[in-house]
Amino acid sequence: MSWVDLSAVRDWVHTVNTLSSLKVLRLRGCKLESAISTMSHFNLTRLEVLDLSVNKFNASIQQKWLWDHKGIKELYLTEGHWFGSIPDAFGNMSALQVMDLGHNNLMGTIPTTLQHLCDLQVVSLYDNYIDGDATEFMERLPRCSWNKLREMDLHSTNLSGELPVWIGKLSSLDFVDLSHNTLTGELPVGFGALRNMIYLNLGWNNFTGQISEEHFSSLLNLKYLYLSGNSFKQMVFEEDWIPPFRLKVAHLRSCRLGPKFPSWLKWQTEIRVLDVSGTCISDSLPVWFKTVFSQAYSLNLSDNQLCGTLPRTPEDMLAMVMDLGSNNLTGQVPRFPVNITYFDLSNNSLSGPLPSDLGAPRLEELRLYSNYITGTIPAYFCQLRRLVSLYLSSNHLTGEFPQCSDNYKALPPDDLDPFFSPYFGAACLQ
Repeated sequence: MSWVDLSAVRDWVHTVNTLSSLKVLRLRGCKLESAISTMSHFNLTRLEVLDLSVNKFNASIQQKWLWDHKGIKELYLTEGHWFGSIPDAFGNMSALQVMDLGHNNLMGTIPTTLQHLCDLQVVSLYDNYIDGDATEFMERLPRCSWNKLREMDLHSTNLSGELPVWIGKLSSLDFVDLSHNTLTGELPVGFGALRNMIYLNLGWNNFTGQISEEHFSSLLNLKYLYLSGNSFKQMVFEEDWIPPFRLKVAHLRSCRLGPKFPSWLKWQTEIRVLDVSGTCISDSLPVWFKTVFSQAYSLNLSDNQLCGTLPRTPEDMLAMVMDLGSNNLTGQVPRFPVNITYFDLSNNSLSGPLPSDLGAPRLEELRLYSNYITGTIPAYFCQLRRLVSLYLSSNHLTGEFPQCSDNYKALPPDDLDPFFSPYFGAACLQ
């Protein structure tokens, strides 16, 4: 019955309690506003799956009428406006496999009574106020389920402290999100033993130290890696290291990958999203750049010291978003990838005229300011029907913007003051 408006139903708990044979109850997004019950007897003895997520209970989660039930295997209370601490009674749900309590107003760590939940596979507490030591939290996870636990989502929970060195003992983990906390210390090399890991997000914490090949030694199935926004001293890999994984998404912003362009990236031929901005790379783009990243739709290499020229014929790439701003790239601006919608080449040392045909019919925003581009603005800009934002200031362009036809709607050529002045600057209209 998910997504059915039940806001007018005031005594839904007693009504549901009459369905003694019910095994699965899904009331997700039903606009329920009350879960208070004075029932003395819980009649849903066969219930295995309970989904009350995305409702507005505005109630304490300390309600023993339900949490004493031993047969529930999957419990979904996400975004239910619950508050308070996780009750000890959760430990009575001995068959529990999925505990999804994300995006509520829960406070405090998990109770020690959860040690009895030996079948626990999923722990999701994101967007709550756990506000405690990470090692202490993980030690409260039932040890009898360490080899069964698959998913652990604790992002945005105010977790602090260091991760336990024994984290590799959680051998079945395939999804870990600990992002947006205040975790500190070095990354345990035990992560390298989690061979089932597919999704690993440790971004936006205060991790320090070095990352080495040992951290990834057995991560054969890793596809999604997020390490941005930490304080790692260096990512140290041998030049000839062949990683065991093939990533689809890699967010490594502010990780110290340089000074050389990371050679291990040439094996990431399945990459779709790559962010290596601000990673202290002071090297030229490798010859394999265009081939390896030809299928990527988002590439961010900004805020480095990349030098040399851009790849020839980048129009063969499928990128929709490409950010190479704030580097030391030289040479002329090439034709653009055919699917590009956002392209940033600002704050480089590009020179020469713009190509007469950019080859980017879907382009919406182009940033070329603060370069040494010369010549006039090509008439081809009139064909960019989706172009909304264009930044060309601080170059050596001459002449005026092309006079486009009356049916050109994207950039109003007759309205220079409000639109063009902030984007072009005086230099390009001389």
